[in-house]
Amino acid sequence: MIPVLFVVTILVFSIIRFIPGEPARLILGEKATEEAVAALTEKLGLNEPLLTQYFLFLKQIFTLDFGNSFTYSVPVADLLASRFPVTLALTLMSTVLSLLISLPLGYFAGTHKDRLGDQAAVSYTHLTLPTKLEV
Repeated sequence: MIPVLFVVTILVFSIIRFIPGEPARLILGEKATEEAVAALTEKLGLNEPLLTQYFLFLKQIFTLDFGNSFTYSVPVADLLASRFPVTLALTLMSTVLSLLISLPLGYFAGTHKDRLGDQAAVSYTHLTLPTKLEV
């Protein structure tokens, strides 16, 4: 799991850093002064070497400092915290629902191995599986 997380952090960091344009200018807008762009570049550490930027990125992740939302002008951690209860409720409800369907279906298929009931359960499972990853 740790190597996967490491690769994911590299991919996310790379995607963020290689967006076309100057990040500080994109954040501040086209009418921003050069001084404001330079100050934000310094504040965000975008003038540091790429490896240093990556370690700063990791430090922010591990300290749960996700910065401020440019859309809502509030800390991202606050946005995540405010949405966590609903996300948790949806996750728990979907887990319970999937268990209520899959456990009896699996039990039924196991007790009726190689018979019509087993084939029906397996066919239902194959029909309900997503055929492609939807994002």
